[in-house]
Amino acid sequence: MSEEQSLWLFRDFIGSGEVDEILKRVVEKGRVERWGHAARIPLWAGPDEVVLVVEGDVEVKRADGNNKVRLRRGDAFGRTDNGRIREDLEGGDELVARGETTICSVPEEALREIWEEDEFRRSVEAGRWFSKELVEVPVWPLLGTLPTTRLARILLHLVENYGEIKGSKGKLPITLRQSQLAELAGVGKSRAGEVWQLFERTGLVAVESGSVILKNLKQLREMAV
Repeated sequence: MSEEQSLWLFRDFIGSGEVDEILKRVVEKGRVERWGHAARIPLWAGPDEVVLVVEGDVEVKRADGNNKVRLRRGDAFGRTDNGRIREDLEGGDELVARGETTICSVPEEALREIWEEDEFRRSVEAGRWFSKELVEVPVWPLLGTLPTTRLARILLHLVENYGEIKGSKGKLPITLRQSQLAELAGVGKSRAGEVWQLFERTGLVAVESGSVILKNLKQLREMAV
């Protein structure tokens, strides 16, 4: 599974309950661009900027030609920091406006000032239906990362805060569905499933008796860096 991509994507970065107020403040501090339907959107944002969809939809056409992702109001994206991206995105991911679309690029530090760091959290009720537990992960460590790094950081945070660690292994005594991992990571369900399958194939994770077992914490931490 290749992750040589030009963009990182984060769905539902701003929750529906805060989207109006947060986007209003973002627009005051950021650089606003408006694009007509079907316009190809050049990415002028720097690696230290977050781009938020304010109105309309942005369709991301992945470079491999096999995947399209639709970003909507409150979703975020930005330039990856892998050192292999051409400034004009030639040969990379392509952004296309669907409908009249407004986006806003804002420096990450300015975004921090708008909404204090400890409020940027995502949560799900994980576990079996009769014994659910609310688990949370902070958003900032996930921002600007690709899905493998993002899910590795989520699993490490969960086991350190809700599970137990013994030597090189960790145990999270609750079940996590693919859809819940996707919600925590701000990615699509299929993408979360691909990363989970990769982790299983490489011996990083397993599910045993309703618990998530992290079988190689050292390697998982290396993926999280």
